[in-house]
Amino acid sequence: MIKKTVLFTSFLFFFFFAFANNDVLSDAITNSDNLEQIKEEKSEEFKQNTSLTESVSDKVEERRDIIKYGLEADVIDLIKELEKEEDSSFNAELTALFSNSYSANLKSSILTFFAAVKNGLLNDAVLKMLTEKENYTTQELKSCLLYARENNLKDALPEVSSILKDETSPLLEDAIIAIGSLGGGEQALFLADFYQNLNLDDEKKESIIKESIIRALENNVSEELFDFLAEIIEDEGENAVLKSLAVLALSNIKTDEAFQKLLLTYSSNNPLLRVSAIKGISKSDDERVGDIIKEALKDSYYKVRIEAINAISSSSEEVISSLLYRVKNDPENIVKLLAIEKLSTLHSTKANEVLTTIFNDEKASTSIRVKIASSLLKEDFDIIIADVERVAIEATKSEKYKNIRSELGKIVSKIKNERTAKIAEAYINHKDVFVKSLGLDMFATNRYSSLLPLIEDISENEKMGALQKRATSLLKGTSSDIR
Repeated sequence: MIKKTVLFTSFLFFFFFAFANNDVLSDAITNSDNLEQIKEEKSEEFKQNTSLTESVSDKVEERRDIIKYGLEADVIDLIKELEKEEDSSFNAELTALFSNSYSANLKSSILTFFAAVKNGLLNDAVLKMLTEKENYTTQELKSCLLYARENNLKDALPEVSSILKDETSPLLEDAIIAIGSLGGGEQALFLADFYQNLNLDDEKKESIIKESIIRALENNVSEELFDFLAEIIEDEGENAVLKSLAVLALSNIKTDEAFQKLLLTYSSNNPLLRVSAIKGISKSDDERVGDIIKEALKDSYYKVRIEAINAISSSSEEVISSLLYRVKNDPENIVKLLAIEKLSTLHSTKANEVLTTIFNDEKASTSIRVKIASSLLKEDFDIIIADVERVAIEATKSEKYKNIRSELGKIVSKIKNERTAKIAEAYINHKDVFVKSLGLDMFATNRYSSLLPLIEDISENEKMGALQKRATSLLKGTSSDIR
């Protein structure tokens, strides 16, 4: 009886304690549930990480097997992938494969890869191949010249230069380019001499070789080459492309004589020569350059105007006015667009006001309005965002504006700034699949917390098709602190 009384008393005590501390008990249970949830999330995360690690490991082994045992075409495709990914983790395997392979295609692909990633692991092999040219195919030797050029293998210069002894060599053009890249002043004079003595039966081929020589000299020129280049520019019988290249090469000679020659060339009736001349003149620090560029903005040939715009660095009132005139009145749309881009980088209050006014003008062409939006959003976001938001949202309400709606959507989707949330919301709520997709692109860039419910709605709507999958994927990639 006493035992029963004690047990009953204990039960009553526990009951009243639990009742009095119901909140504590509830919290304990809740915390326990949370703990279990955290454990489950961590377990899932661990599984995903383990799976990812195993997947990466499997891919590495798969690629290693392809290099060892794969068909030539499969190995070459893999090498292209590695080049695109800039993946150097298989360099040892590729070097071994190069040493053991007899395939010209495979060896060329490997050389091209090491040229692209600028890795000199095959320097000795390339020097040997260039020394024993007769034992290798044209394809392999062309790849050797590319490799030597990209890896600055100056030890290869003697063998590369020897190729020019045979004017009919299929390697001639590649060798010239390599010499221009690897050589110094001595090699530049060597190329100029080769140019002057070149005499091929095929005029078209000779012209191509001469152009290659001048291109090779452009960044490897010295005062000693002034007469040589001036003679080409003055030759009435020479083709305009070759003369234009000579003008660009001459512009790298920093002497008064060379600058005067550029001024004289700019007065030419040949528009191609004027393009090259203004491009060369813009490199000079001569005090007359600014006035020449302003004059070039009015040149009759549009490519001269383009070069003039590219050369502008001043934000003077006159320059701003000249560029605004081009935006409003130039006959070539490409010039208008370039002028807009340049103006946006000058951060002129006057220019920004005018460009904003044009953007808000529905009569202005879509390409002009879109260019203004993209340029100012990049350079002066605060200046234009309110107008872009208004125009973009209005464009979602009428098919009349579908072109500018699409173009603005593409631009905004690449901008990382949460102030674009209202635009994204309007696009996500639109009935058109493409417009919705642009809205999802904006969300993918910015992860707006305010728009999570919209993304969740799409992810739960089976009628959305591909958009549902996209929304689900976006939610998986959304960090827990945002959610």
